[in-house]
Amino acid sequence: MRLLLSILLCTLAACSGPEEVREQTGPTREIELKDGTTVTVPERAVRILAATSGTMDLLAKLCEPERLVAIPAPARYWSIIAEDPEPWADHPLLHRFNSEAVLAFDPDLVLVSSWSAAAAIDTAGKYGIPVVTIPDSHSWERLVEGVELVGAAIGELERAAAFLAEIEARRAKLAERDRSQWSVLTYSNFGQGGMTSGSGTTLHLAIELAGMRNAAAESGLKQHPQISLEEVLIFDPDLFLTASGRDGVEAGASFLRGESALAPLDAIKQDHIAVISPELFSSSSHRVLDTAEELARIADEMLAGE
Repeated sequence: MRLLLSILLCTLAACSGPEEVREQTGPTREIELKDGTTVTVPERAVRILAATSGTMDLLAKLCEPERLVAIPAPARYWSIIAEDPEPWADHPLLHRFNSEAVLAFDPDLVLVSSWSAAAAIDTAGKYGIPVVTIPDSHSWERLVEGVELVGAAIGELERAAAFLAEIEARRAKLAERDRSQWSVLTYSNFGQGGMTSGSGTTLHLAIELAGMRNAAAESGLKQHPQISLEEVLIFDPDLFLTASGRDGVEAGASFLRGESALAPLDAIKQDHIAVISPELFSSSSHRVLDTAEELARIADEMLAGE
């Protein structure tokens, strides 16, 4: 029955004009965004569609599983639900966020990131489906904004407030220890050149939350630029931060340890290479705080061992 409905919706989408809008059923309310605009959402959304793993992270914290109509396929590996997949095992998978999927799943609320497919967002708007854009956690302010915005969109303000109090306490605990002596360089290399993370990235925030210094940002780099071995030698970090692959292979760490040109660096000599899980390395949600805690833990253990 559900499949037939999905096919019917997609057929209607192909045949109807853009002026055709679905009527909202049930009570609604308005939420205000940072830019002063408002979005009308259901009083209690019960068919929520998350477009990305980052939005899935937040929904998993603030919402019951049964209120989601589907989960993004990558979230099985790249979001917090990878740690406890059982509650989500029966959910359909959103393999690609596009117009067809939006109409097929027939959500009453869609949560997206700033880089989600514009065509799918436009389709949702044409059919009267509210869309709320959740910011990536490139700063603590945006992290907090994301939690508050999801809480407001799904009608879970109290849960969101309690969760914010929890993560604020964790942030304060991280700040109790001075780790400013650590200069950190994030590094990835999968055989096509090295990359790092400068300012304006979630990994930069993670390094800041851990109380450390981002060597790339201090050198003026922004976003995720490629860097040469010569630049790595110039940065001369106290600690490298890299990730394992989904298969457990530590490609970045293996490259750093095996590259003879980097052998003179103290960080290489002392094996100051922090390897974290790929989902933490690439997190765009509040899990940036988890990344910071893991980085701090590894650095503290390194110091204790020396």
